[in-house]
Amino acid sequence: MRTSTHVNALTIVACFFFLFILILACSKQSDPTPTPGTTTTPVSSTTTTTPSTSTTAVAATAPVFDTTVLSTIDFVTETAGQVSSTVKSNGGSAITQQGHVYSETNQSPTTSDSKTQLGRNDGPFPGKFTSALTGLKASTTYYIRPYATNDKGTTYGTMIQMKTTASSVITSATKTIDCNNIPEVWEDLGIDVDYLVKCTIYVTGTKVVTIKPGVKIQFEGSAAGFAVSSQAALVMVGTQEKPIILEGKVASAGYWKGITLNAVNIENRWEYVTIRHAGATQNAALLIGEYANVAIRVSIKNSTFSTNSGYGILDTDGFYSSSHFTGFESNTFSDNSKAPLKITAPSMGSLDSKSSYANNGQKFIEVTNAVGGVDNDMIVQKLDVPYRVLSVVNFAQKVTFMPGVTVEFGTDAGFSNSFNSKNGSIIADGTAANPIKFIGYLAGTKALWKGIVIGSGNPETKFNYCVIDGAGSIVNSACEGSVKTALTLGATGCGSFPGRGTVANCTITNSGGYAVVFKTGDPVILTNNTYSGNTSGDVYNLK
Repeated sequence: MRTSTHVNALTIVACFFFLFILILACSKQSDPTPTPGTTTTPVSSTTTTTPSTSTTAVAATAPVFDTTVLSTIDFVTETAGQVSSTVKSNGGSAITQQGHVYSETNQSPTTSDSKTQLGRNDGPFPGKFTSALTGLKASTTYYIRPYATNDKGTTYGTMIQMKTTASSVITSATKTIDCNNIPEVWEDLGIDVDYLVKCTIYVTGTKVVTIKPGVKIQFEGSAAGFAVSSQAALVMVGTQEKPIILEGKVASAGYWKGITLNAVNIENRWEYVTIRHAGATQNAALLIGEYANVAIRVSIKNSTFSTNSGYGILDTDGFYSSSHFTGFESNTFSDNSKAPLKITAPSMGSLDSKSSYANNGQKFIEVTNAVGGVDNDMIVQKLDVPYRVLSVVNFAQKVTFMPGVTVEFGTDAGFSNSFNSKNGSIIADGTAANPIKFIGYLAGTKALWKGIVIGSGNPETKFNYCVIDGAGSIVNSACEGSVKTALTLGATGCGSFPGRGTVANCTITNSGGYAVVFKTGDPVILTNNTYSGNTSGDVYNLK
């Protein structure tokens, strides 16, 4: 019994000893080898420690899209579309390529599918970018994703779908217009393409041609279009549900002529009308005043001018000193190869802030002077693009600029009010948040444009929270003080009206001469203005 008990005790001691050795061995085992195909990164791998500081470096990543912000479809046609997206961040490394990938079949398209390539994006972020998708099939759904690439990889945004419109089909029921027998009323025939025009349709005398809601007209060739003159009228009043469409037989900018308007009839009224693919031979979808020195009139509302060669609307009648637009509201100008509109100065007051002007080849409204200048009071609204004045615009009445308006000036262009036009004035009453800008078309360029001259002495003249930059390019006339200046107030060398007006909270910079000029003793009030970079000085008092 004693021997058995002793053996059992030895066995128990041996077991405990073996267990102790096993535990000790496990505690000294080295870190496990990573599983093939995986990478193990210590938590502290991005942290560098020095004796005095501890700095955490943020590793760069692939670009970042906000998956809650979807891309937008700006427009879509039978064979094309435009898509805009926003990249949230470059991930800390420069974006070298961005655009949109798209496919008819792959619902998660990649750069191996069809794509646009817009190049680098150096910020700021978030940053919006836009792609034109062309060469598409009609009546087809496309799956689209934005992408952005940097040296860390490529990231895709959320997928959206876009369906192109149906092809316009000319059938045996489509009526080809006899150019020698123009119908006065064009009815909706209830088919895809109602009418085909192969010539210029002249609407003259007192004739009125009416296009009914829902009508689609296709034009074939560079000579096809409408020409309206004298007391005639082209009446096109559609509805939101049944718009009127004028387009090329081939969906290509500049395929057909467009519309030429030289008529004074107030019945020229267009609503819910789309004009696209025009501009052949006349550089615009609508050409106003090709040869007329008359009070051309037209009202345009809720209409679209898109994918035209040249301008959406081109006004060449420089002899008429009032606006040609009897109505203008909620129109869209997109994908015209030049500016949305080129107008004479009296029409500046007709353009409305509800309309869209931004998505065109030139992102501004071109403005030229009329021989008679601006002869009616007008209010200039803030648009989604600046106005660009290309000559010296004369005004004899009151011109009011709303907060946030930007007017760019071409070389030696400007605003001028004669000393003998006592009603002329500019009221530019901006705010700190929405200043009014009168600047050269090349930002920050000294002495690019003439400046603003107000010789009337009208006490309504007011500049408040304005930016006037880059003026003073040429010497004013003797009646304007014979100096270079950004802003002239008063009938300096001629006339009997003293300069009047208020200039407050304005920034006047980069004049090729002075910032402000007026006669000594004139009741001009200057308050809290900032001046810099004006070659001759800031304020000059003529004797």
